[in-house]
Amino acid sequence: MYCKILAKVKPIFILLSVFFILSSCNDSDKVAEEIAAIPMHLKISRFDREFAASGEKGLPALRKTYPYLFPAPDSVWIAKMEDSLQIELFQEVGNAFRSFEDEEEGLVQLFKHIKYYFPEYKVPKVLTVTNDVDYNNRIILTDSLLFISLDNYLGSEHKYYGGFQRYIAQSLNRNFLVSDVASAFAKQVVPRPRDRTYLARMVYFGKELYLKDELMPEATDGKKNRIL
Repeated sequence: MYCKILAKVKPIFILLSVFFILSSCNDSDKVAEEIAAIPMHLKISRFDREFAASGEKGLPALRKTYPYLFPAPDSVWIAKMEDSLQIELFQEVGNAFRSFEDEEEGLVQLFKHIKYYFPEYKVPKVLTVTNDVDYNNRIILTDSLLFISLDNYLGSEHKYYGGFQRYIAQSLNRNFLVSDVASAFAKQVVPRPRDRTYLARMVYFGKELYLKDELMPEATDGKKNRIL
């Protein structure tokens, strides 16, 4: 008797399962289509290149274009232009990032997802810079500007990172650049824990990772789950 009932019920469960799976796929496809249709003009300025190529004579024009980047007197910037270590740093970054197209596409997709889930968000202007390999400040996101320090994405085996702890050096890879921007955004919208307990930190980082899953659905877990 029970076998006959189960034989009749089982196909119903299978049909329901298939229905829910198809419904979920349709919903996901619809969201993906809506996100793809979001217009996105991302303004990216390669300030690192402009500064390296400008020379002393080009400094006034740079200061006029980027006044927020020049709080110090010209003598400070001229000294930086002439410093051999800085010249080498600019060369290393220039060689590693001759093209920024892949990163630009990743950022466009990221900000499209952000606009979908946070319609009021104003997409910032992006500036690529160098900051003396300060990996703690590799990404700085403000209300209107996004600074990306490219000297922190030269690859884990780069000579500049030889003195860093291994887990830090492994994170200094261009594959993590877009994920780091997503983390910077998540820190703006996910409330920080009120206490410093291990559990509170776990909950916070869980929320951050969940948001990154929504903002970077095509990225691998290896790219999304790196949190320093």
